[in-house]
Amino acid sequence: MEHLQAIIFDVDGTLADTENIHRTAFNNAFREHGLDWQWSKKEYARLLSISGGFERMKFYSNELTDESHMKFSEKLIKTIHKTKNDIYAQLLLNSNIELRPGISRLIFEARKENLLLAIATNTNKKNVEILLDKNLPKGWKNWFSAVATSDTVVEKKPSAAVYLAVLKTTNLKASHVVALEDTENGLFSATAAGIT
Repeated sequence: MEHLQAIIFDVDGTLADTENIHRTAFNNAFREHGLDWQWSKKEYARLLSISGGFERMKFYSNELTDESHMKFSEKLIKTIHKTKNDIYAQLLLNSNIELRPGISRLIFEARKENLLLAIATNTNKKNVEILLDKNLPKGWKNWFSAVATSDTVVEKKPSAAVYLAVLKTTNLKASHVVALEDTENGLFSATAAGIT
């Protein structure tokens, strides 16, 4: 790696352990839409290999092959996913969620060393803002040179799209950047963009 100039953070699982809140939001959304789906921790851990909530539900619905389950349309899955996102945002807002140990310190020390900070995530901008509003001082948005989310990039990880969007926004070379990730799909996404 050449001289380090920036750190790009993933959000869910990296900045904070939010996956159980996501799982709860999915299960609440399923109930709200009259589905008998109930994702256990073990089942959800398996499904995390599929990036993106919409994509995860689509994959799961396609796995259901017995006669008791109807085929789900993309429109219905999008509707359920919107419900899930609304529930998740409320759960996150009402939670005591904290950043993972060392993340705040890393952010403050990186700023002190004049490193650029950015975010590259499959989650939406609202979720990022709720999490960081709860855990960083007011004005944190000015600390990040780029925030690429599912609102700004269509292709989900493991596609490199979200990282390429950050590189384009910041005009940084991939060789000057390090990414912090917690999943194999995130790793594939960063390395596909040429980022360590």
